[in-house]
Amino acid sequence: MTEKLKIGVVISSTREVRIGERVTTFVKNAILKDHEVVVFALDAIVLVCAEYNWCLPPALTNLMDNIPPHTVAWKPCGFVTYAIGPMGGSRAAVQLRIFTGGMGMIAVPTGTAIPQAHETLDESGNTEDNKLKEELDVTLKQVYWAARALKSYSGNNPAPNWAPS
Repeated sequence: MTEKLKIGVVISSTREVRIGERVTTFVKNAILKDHEVVVFALDAIVLVCAEYNWCLPPALTNLMDNIPPHTVAWKPCGFVTYAIGPMGGSRAAVQLRIFTGGMGMIAVPTGTAIPQAHETLDESGNTEDNKLKEELDVTLKQVYWAARALKSYSGNNPAPNWAPS
């Protein structure tokens, strides 16, 4: 059997009545089918990101600004964005690519956007939307593949500096 990866799930919202809890549960349950969900010491990161006023949530940027970039450089990351509107947080996803790239992280090509998240997922993080489940599966498979590839390669090949010294 393939070794289980350690996948960190970061939730972006700190609002009291946040939809992020159900989105995070949806993502976490999908990962737990095959891998572990942990708090740092990670092989990869999945960012569950709300879209606030067409932007990244301040709590997420604050968190990321307080993580030393060398601890996440060369780590693969995937994005699951959501919003109560029809775009599903896609504008935040564009900003996440820039933000994580600046930290030296490697974003996988596909992300998952959840429009009308408050209607799409129930309070337990479940959905009847099979297309959404398939989209998340594609995103997670890309994260897993990148994590295994980088973990395997880095065993004998130390990563280069993520930025000039």
